[in-house]
Amino acid sequence: MAEGGESTDPESLRDHAPRAPSLAEIVRALAADVAALESIAVAAVGLGSAGLLDWSVEPLAVGAAGNPTSGGLFRVSGHVDVERPDRERTVPWSVVLKVVRSPVETGRAWDSPTDGIYWRREVDVVTSHLLDDVAGLAIPRCFGVAELPQATAWMWFEDLGPMSRAAWTEADYHVAARAIARFHARYLTGTPIPDEPWLNRDFLRAFHAACTPSFERLMGGARSGRDAYRGLLPDRAGPAIADLARIMVDADLLLTALDAVPQTLCHYDTNVDNLRVRPGPDGAPHVVAIDWQMVGPGPIGADLGQLLCNLPATIGATPRADLEAAVLRTYRNELTAAGVDIDLDTVRIAYAADAALRQTAWAFMLLDLSILAAEAAGEDGAIDRIVAAFVANTTAGHLPTLARQATELLLTR
Repeated sequence: MAEGGESTDPESLRDHAPRAPSLAEIVRALAADVAALESIAVAAVGLGSAGLLDWSVEPLAVGAAGNPTSGGLFRVSGHVDVERPDRERTVPWSVVLKVVRSPVETGRAWDSPTDGIYWRREVDVVTSHLLDDVAGLAIPRCFGVAELPQATAWMWFEDLGPMSRAAWTEADYHVAARAIARFHARYLTGTPIPDEPWLNRDFLRAFHAACTPSFERLMGGARSGRDAYRGLLPDRAGPAIADLARIMVDADLLLTALDAVPQTLCHYDTNVDNLRVRPGPDGAPHVVAIDWQMVGPGPIGADLGQLLCNLPATIGATPRADLEAAVLRTYRNELTAAGVDIDLDTVRIAYAADAALRQTAWAFMLLDLSILAAEAAGEDGAIDRIVAAFVANTTAGHLPTLARQATELLLTR
């Protein structure tokens, strides 16, 4: 997700994202230091000394392609020979190589520790061991970090296997909500929120500011009378889009509400694509969270909004609204069990305010990016279709309901 700490030009996201290393480049780099690769393989199998027998690399087509700090993800796997005469000697291994780098050619703030997607933040999380002993959300085991020239780093993580959004069940959402609550509870029951300079601060204000130029460009086009944009005007788009536009214009109402709820340490990107539910050492469900690039202090609603942002209209036989309400209760109950004194209305307000503002801002940013791409390709005729699809899909989705809920909860508080 392209989320920055200053007003972000969408064209810079599109045109200046770093080129991910090619598969051939990764293979050449690994072949140049097989001893280092062998040490990673040995750490991954956890069986003491071993010899590297073979290895291969495949690119993983996951993650946010628009993130200008991403250099790509690769699965590196093979076999090692372990000295154990009483058992099979050949042992398979597999790890995920995550490449991050500074998009220095943009001259923007992605090099700054204060930016929402500061390129080194996950490296700092891993090397500082800040999250090694936290409860709730586990960070994947990291077998090594290599800092390379040209502001690039390689991180070697355990391979968690496929992570499928479609495979999530009702039970998984409740497990994740409890895990997030336990992670948050540590900093709501006496442990100070960490103060490292590279943590992500005041993220939602910065994100709203980053998306506002896109919103203003869209509204300016609509007010100018350009037919392609007029579908965004309230008299054409209807009340749902008007509600979202008001959220962008009057964001202070929601931001002020979020300042008033309990503050904790947030992952900030706990959508289901970044979470893996699996049995823990005690046999109970255990949640591993990947992609800690955006971690920082923030309101309790931030991680709830991301957890539920892609919730389908129904899951199993349960409508979205019912599961959403149940998951919020699960989160609140887990906080209460951990000693946090909090009422369900506060949880609801935090969730609705954060999710409505963040998802609205992102929706307008994505619409603007699509229109800019069509204009750059000389496909002005496609803009009508892009705007019409945005209005239809957004109106039929959950976001307008979430926006109304957030406003109503605050006005009746």
